Amino acid sequence: CMMIPESITNIIPKNPFDNVYFYHAKDAMKRLDDIDKQRVEFYNDDYSLLINTLERFYKGFLQSKCDNEGLVLPLGFLNTDHDLCKLVREIERYTPLFVVESIEDEKNKTHFLVSLRKSYTDARYTQNYTYDDFHKLYEFVKKQVKVLEYHLQPPQKNTITPQMEIDL
Repeated sequence: CMMIPESITNIIPKNPFDNVYFYHAKDAMKRLDDIDKQRVEFYNDDYSLLINTLERFYKGFLQSKCDNEGLVLPLGFLNTDHDLCKLVREIERYTPLFVVESIEDEKNKTHFLVSLRKSYTDARYTQNYTYDDFHKLYEFVKKQVKVLEYHLQPPQKNTITPQMEIDL
């Protein structure tokens, strides 16, 4: 595999979605979408894949901030564990991911993220999830992805179409 020197790649403007986390997440979403539409049979490990894909989207968002906006994260922040709470806390410095209006909402959010982390392993070894469990979580992941993508989209240029005057 030929490596292009960083002196060349660093001067090429990057799309905010150009990083390995987003590439892997988008590839996985193709399969997950097929499962959700029941074109492919749901298998319990797919629940784990769905959680891992959400994690990749979160990490892709933060990697994009590092690549394009100078965010500096501690060494190993993006690749040492599956701590969704840590990732969400960092992302929410830029955009809200959950509606949190009370201390109870914050507790529920944390509980949900911790339970996802546990479910990631449980789905592979001990817990049986149903297609309905998968579908509900898939809908949540799609909404999270929309929020992340909306935040990272480059601003659209407003183009004013000049009106033509026609003498009749």
